[in-house]
Amino acid sequence: MVRLLLFITLAGCLVSCVDVIHLDLNETAPALVIEGRINDLDSLSEVRITQTVDVDNTNEFPPVTNALVVLEDQTDGVRDTLTQPFPGVYRTSKLRGVPGHRYGLRVTVNEQVYTAQATMPTKVPLEAVGYTTDNRLHETSIRTVATFTDPATPGNYYRFINYQNGLPSRTYFVRSDVFTNGNRIEQTIRDENITIETGDTMVVEMQCIEKAVFDYFNGLAQLQGDNINQGVSPTNPPSNLSGGALGYFSAHTVDRKGVTIR
Repeated sequence: MVRLLLFITLAGCLVSCVDVIHLDLNETAPALVIEGRINDLDSLSEVRITQTVDVDNTNEFPPVTNALVVLEDQTDGVRDTLTQPFPGVYRTSKLRGVPGHRYGLRVTVNEQVYTAQATMPTKVPLEAVGYTTDNRLHETSIRTVATFTDPATPGNYYRFINYQNGLPSRTYFVRSDVFTNGNRIEQTIRDENITIETGDTMVVEMQCIEKAVFDYFNGLAQLQGDNINQGVSPTNPPSNLSGGALGYFSAHTVDRKGVTIR
């Protein structure tokens, strides 16, 4: 009985000594995020510049509006100082991407300079876009399928973007030809951020990208939870920008095709 009373008393002391612990997440200084791209197809060649925010803030990244952004075709020697039609969005009116050309990006913000270079790969045509239907556990999953032929030369890298009824998905999906060099590929695009339904118009954009850009988006895909070893601590994806900025600079080709889900 004495031992029982002693145990109850100790247990009561332990319970009464439990405090609520509030985690103190240290604030970090805002970091610059540069997302630069030039392609061979349309006017979506632009540089977006924002700043990061603390983890307890909303995911609204403030635009950087005081940047000087210069884009150069280093193959032809043509240079353009980009204009800002929207806050934090800088666009070129002079340059359009050409496969095989090398491009340089120079961004100056508050006297700090950030640079990057990228060479646009040879274009691989997107031959067709279809879809596949998977019925499992009384649920139907529809996924887009991109068909193309990988060149015989190794070292090709691709990024795919789903557009559902005109809106781009936020899933990062990339692949390389390390195991399929020279083959005809039917690439099923696993996109967990959207639910494709009958009647939807789906457009797939296929980009031919450099390895540095592949590494960046592959890192983002891992942070997003696609094919990631959950025991690995998340880190910033590798960037091809110098100067300490986050983000990437890509010179890539673009091909798009669509399909209506029946």
